[in-house]
Amino acid sequence: MDGYKDASGIIVLAATNRADILDKALTRSGRFDRKITLEVPSYADRVQVALVHLRPLQLCLSSTESNSSDGGGGSSPNTAYTSRQTYAETIAALTPGCSGADLFNICNESAIQAARDNAKAVSLKHVHRAVERVLVGLERSAVTYTPHEKERIAYHEAGVVVLN
Repeated sequence: MDGYKDASGIIVLAATNRADILDKALTRSGRFDRKITLEVPSYADRVQVALVHLRPLQLCLSSTESNSSDGGGGSSPNTAYTSRQTYAETIAALTPGCSGADLFNICNESAIQAARDNAKAVSLKHVHRAVERVLVGLERSAVTYTPHEKERIAYHEAGVVVLN
């Protein structure tokens, strides 16, 4: 950047999600010369990131909720067991195109979902709910308007029609 001497020891970094709309004055020679593009993590990378964010969580590492052959969660020879790796792979499979921050939010939301259920550990059920909540958002109940609100909305919509 202009105004700094080469030996000043100052490095200026900038980040954007929209490099295509940056002013050319910022990207000309002598300003931000180097451009580094960071892509969202691959499946394998998402597994590794999820493992890091799952580390502080207490996970239900016993038999899975719905994969038990006897339906009662017992330990029959066919009972599937869940590992920390399985949690990470589940999160990675459900989150193509997500960033590391998204994965952190999903792991955090999984813990919140478990706490809401008064569970001692996060289960795959909580992970699935967290993915839905983080990526899709909250389920909204049907909105009901008072007669006064309906009248105001009607006036607004009528104004839009008249102006267009």
